[in-house]
Amino acid sequence: MFPRIKILKIRKKDLEDLERDVLRSYPLEACALLIGVIDEDEALVTDLFIAKNMDESSFSFTISPKSLFDALNKADREGKEIIGIFHSHPAPPQPSSIDLKFMKLNPIVWLIMSMIDHRIAAYQQQGDAVQKLFIKEI
Repeated sequence: MFPRIKILKIRKKDLEDLERDVLRSYPLEACALLIGVIDEDEALVTDLFIAKNMDESSFSFTISPKSLFDALNKADREGKEIIGIFHSHPAPPQPSSIDLKFMKLNPIVWLIMSMIDHRIAAYQQQGDAVQKLFIKEI
């Protein structure tokens, strides 16, 4: 079971890289996997694994099985794990109904960036509720 997270720590450079990918992908949703480590209730992003949105959609995303496999291998080789999923939205950075469905199946950190104003927010399914996480830039 994935631990309950309260704080997502991420480097400013990684946030800038994600924002660049959102700009590059626009108007399609951008997506990536977040690799890192968990210490009690804090998740630390150490690496980004930028992925292609196989849906080629402005309203949904799918990360290819090969990208997921490659990210899992990278994390495993480095003694880390996939701690989160990143994607962009053509709206405020809040989980969509589709996100909520998949968050129940995969209760890792979900990091969302708005394509409109580039605000970012992180969430995790914890029990029956979705919790908003504190994002700490490092």
